[in-house]
Amino acid sequence: MSVKYVIKQYSKMALQNVVLPGIYNKYKDLPIEKGKIIFAASHHEGLDENMRPVADRLNKYGYTYIDMCRDYSLMSTSEKTAHVKEFMKEYATAEYVFLSNYFLPVASCKKRPETKVVQLWHSGGLLKTMGFDAKDDIPAYYNKSPMNNTDIFAVSAKSVAPFIEKALKLSHNICKPLGMARTDSYYDEEKNAEQRERFYKLYPEAKGKKICIYAPSFSGNAGNPDCKGLKSGINKVFDRLSDEWFCIITLHPLLQKKYPEYKCRMHTYEMLPAADLLITDYSSIVYDHMLYRKPFIFFVPDYDHYKNGRGLYLEPHNLGAKVTKSLKELYSMMRDGSYMIPEKVLEDDIKEYMTMCDGNAVERILTAAGIKPKTSLIAIDLDDTFLDATGNMTEYAGNALKEAVEKGVEVVIASGRSYNSLPEEVVNIPGIRYAICSNGANVVDNVSKERIHSFFMTKQSVIEVLWVADKFGLYTDAFMDGIPHSSVDYLNSLDERTNLTKHRISYVKRTRIPEKDIKKFIYDNIDRLDCLNVMIHDKDKREELLKELERIDDIYITSSIPHLIEISYKECGKEKGLQIVGEKLGIPKEQMAAFGNADNDCGMISYAGKGYAVSNASESCIEAADIVIGPNSEDSVAKEIFELIK
Repeated sequence: MSVKYVIKQYSKMALQNVVLPGIYNKYKDLPIEKGKIIFAASHHEGLDENMRPVADRLNKYGYTYIDMCRDYSLMSTSEKTAHVKEFMKEYATAEYVFLSNYFLPVASCKKRPETKVVQLWHSGGLLKTMGFDAKDDIPAYYNKSPMNNTDIFAVSAKSVAPFIEKALKLSHNICKPLGMARTDSYYDEEKNAEQRERFYKLYPEAKGKKICIYAPSFSGNAGNPDCKGLKSGINKVFDRLSDEWFCIITLHPLLQKKYPEYKCRMHTYEMLPAADLLITDYSSIVYDHMLYRKPFIFFVPDYDHYKNGRGLYLEPHNLGAKVTKSLKELYSMMRDGSYMIPEKVLEDDIKEYMTMCDGNAVERILTAAGIKPKTSLIAIDLDDTFLDATGNMTEYAGNALKEAVEKGVEVVIASGRSYNSLPEEVVNIPGIRYAICSNGANVVDNVSKERIHSFFMTKQSVIEVLWVADKFGLYTDAFMDGIPHSSVDYLNSLDERTNLTKHRISYVKRTRIPEKDIKKFIYDNIDRLDCLNVMIHDKDKREELLKELERIDDIYITSSIPHLIEISYKECGKEKGLQIVGEKLGIPKEQMAAFGNADNDCGMISYAGKGYAVSNASESCIEAADIVIGPNSEDSVAKEIFELIK
């Protein structure tokens, strides 16, 4: 261990124990700034691959953040000092701080409990020793843990936690099996395809060959890193295999500075979707790679020296892969394909060491930190959801919408009703800008009264729906230009319907334009129809009717009440309307809350970040919801809105 290295460590201790606490204490009595989030680092400029997905999700949740990630190796002493001072000042009033590696300033002071520090550790699984378990990482004489003040340390699996806690002198239960943020993208097939396409665009010479990534770790310490494998002559092996393999060398960031000739055009993690084989020594990149269910080889020419020096938590062969010190053996494995790993072995490895890296790590991490999406848009179904049992809006419910609007929340009506059938008491609330009507067939600007988006049924689908309705002897409604039209005969028959409430009968009669010949009206306007309704009051025939309708192309079928089958163009659905409004307002679905009660609300409450069903909802609606609240008769939606906008 060099004198320079020792001096550097003692300088760090002085900084951590004396200088930085003084700066922090100067600002710690200022109020915490709610929603203030900092990402900090001293090893890289800007957010790294583990921070970026968390930051992106925070943006979708409605939060902004401060990027305080810098590469100290590129900065002068005065620049580093200025950065540290600025960080400590911001840290003193932050609600959250996210890290992905050691960052001494965070650990230097007695942190106020209102600030939560979340460590998005950059490596998964177990292989080489770390922290106080590795003398080249943190020397034994270092008198304070660099992870002091950490509230949550995200690890890839439960089995990893005890090793990390011991190595970094963390309290029990600080390490939580939440997964590694960057691995969520590995389950995104569209993103993987994009990365493969990008890889072949940057390396066109790789087309038609198998892809091998050589990603060694480093030995020694951060101040003087080395790599025996890189000096072993492995390039000659790759040259001999070039007829069959395209081999690319990608190095640890510390090694990149020492060997700039190996600088890659893509980050290692970005190349994994294109790789057929990974070769490494002791790098945790092997755990990322195994999530793609692809083979890997451990090439460890310095194995004995490394094991006795740095040390290992896990012998490489325990992962079921080929392990070799020999270039000759490495060549043979790659040439004859003997590097393959049984599928069950890979699955067992993942289950043991990467089980929480399942595509949902970011959500788990933010949930554990207590960060929830802000609510910027509330979508409400009306009948049997927001309105009371008589179909009216109570004063309390109206006040909930008014207060939501006053607080800057977009309130969107989302109804199966046509626009002209919406209750004026709701429509006339100032600030309600958009209404999704006729189950998404129309999205209407509630101020200008203009449609901003419409779907019309195809001529052929209308003809086929009418044929099915005639076959069953059923009445039909037709919606055009936001206005419903019904058969005079059907309207006259409503008073005899024992399965309809007086409120429902009154609503239908009040909102429909009567047509003596509804079929003629439909055919006369066949190119302009928003949707059709088929009325089926015989429960025994309902399923048979649905089966017949499901054979028709280009239609969307749903239902808000049992006797009403609502049919529109195939792209419809309240969720489509919600997507259109969200895109227009720049509000992602994560910041949406949607309330419903019926089958026609299922898509919408599944689409929104928070989906609510009233307790009187249909079975499928309750199943689709994230949260079930009380019944519409008790103003349950209004009560929840008040909670959301607190």
